Amino acid sequence: MNKALFALFCLLLSWWWWLSLERIGPVASLTGWTLTGCTLFLAAYQLRKWLSILPLGSAQQWMQLHVWISFMAAFIFFWHTGLRLPDGLFEWALYSCFAATWMSGCLGWIVTTTMPRRLARHGDVIIADEIPVIRRQLQLAADQLALDSVSDTGSTTLAEFYQRRLASFFGKQTHRWVHLTGSRRVHAWLDQEFAQIQRFMAEPEWKNLNQLRELAFAKINTDVQGAGTWLLRRWLFVHIPLTHALIVLIGFHIFWVYLFNAGSI
Repeated sequence: MNKALFALFCLLLSWWWWLSLERIGPVASLTGWTLTGCTLFLAAYQLRKWLSILPLGSAQQWMQLHVWISFMAAFIFFWHTGLRLPDGLFEWALYSCFAATWMSGCLGWIVTTTMPRRLARHGDVIIADEIPVIRRQLQLAADQLALDSVSDTGSTTLAEFYQRRLASFFGKQTHRWVHLTGSRRVHAWLDQEFAQIQRFMAEPEWKNLNQLRELAFAKINTDVQGAGTWLLRRWLFVHIPLTHALIVLIGFHIFWVYLFNAGSI
């Protein structure tokens, strides 16, 4: 099926190229209407999700076609504009909206194809709806461990360390952007914190310290999974509104072009 879609895509591209070479109609009109068709087709990708019960091909096939058409649309866009910068305010708005929509789509494509593998490599994959529950469980376990360390060892060192350095860390999603870059800076920070406090603790306290360390690194995995699922969901809140705005601007662009041409006759 993928080969058939690719063959259809190549056929449409060849047909469009032939039309442009044969000068069938003004080139600006040809590229403009082709770009409009590509944009509407790309926007219709959401309809595929709503009509998933119909035999319209798999989501993967639609995504592949979506990517191919988007690159074709970028090529046609630069041909349509002649690689020149916009003149007026409206042209700048249309130009910027197309660029932002295309770039947000590329970002989303990269995120959806790479992020699941990154999350799987980091640790146990957690379902998005379970992340707040697991984070809360880790926080309660860490709170209880800090309290138990006082009665177990008669020392408040671990409890004070937890309250001063780790309580806020366990209480919420932290370091989202650091985790999205794939950095291990948070791991290094925790290693340093635990190494420093261990020097001030007696050996009987190390057991509770090591347990708290395990909870802290489990919390890091929760934060990594949370950051990844957040990005997988939120990029669409940028891409879809931009797509709708682009369609509206294209509609106004077509209206003004034909109104100007009608007035010049």
